[in-house]
Amino acid sequence: MKLSDQVITLETAKKLKELGIKQESLFYWYDYFVNGWSAEYREIVPRCDDLLSAFTASELMDLIPARINILDSEEPFDNFRFNMFACHIGTHDATKFIKHYAINYHCDTLMGDEIFSYPRQLFEHNVLDQNFAECCAKVLIKLIEKGYVKL
Repeated sequence: MKLSDQVITLETAKKLKELGIKQESLFYWYDYFVNGWSAEYREIVPRCDDLLSAFTASELMDLIPARINILDSEEPFDNFRFNMFACHIGTHDATKFIKHYAINYHCDTLMGDEIFSYPRQLFEHNVLDQNFAECCAKVLIKLIEKGYVKL
C-alpha cells in the first residue's frame, strides 16, 4: 500500500491548514517542484513554509471528539457519540462492492416516541470515504465549520 493511500489527500491537507489545524504530523505533503507534490516521512522533508501535514487516521482520531454536546447542557437529545463503521457500496457492476468507511455522531438518548421529534444523528448523511484518514478529515472539517470543534 502506498503512503498516499494511508494519509489525507493534498486538497484536504490544504483545507485543514486553511481552517487552522496545527501542522504537526508524522508525514507531510511536500512540493518537489520537478515531480509535484508527494507525501513523505517528516525526517525526509526539508523544513520550509510549504509543508502541509499529511495526517494519518490515528492522528486525526486524536483531534475528533468522542462525544459532542450540541447545547452545552445535560438534557436528553443534546448528546451525540462518535460512530464509525465499514460498509460495502455497490458499483455499476452489481457483482462488485467497494469498502468504504462511514462516520457520524448518533444521539445517545432513546426514549419512546419522543425520539422521532429529535435528530437521531448529528450530520444528515454519514461521511463516507474509501480512505479512513480522508473520512476522518472530512468529519473534522464538518465539525469545525459547524462550530462543534474549536481550535
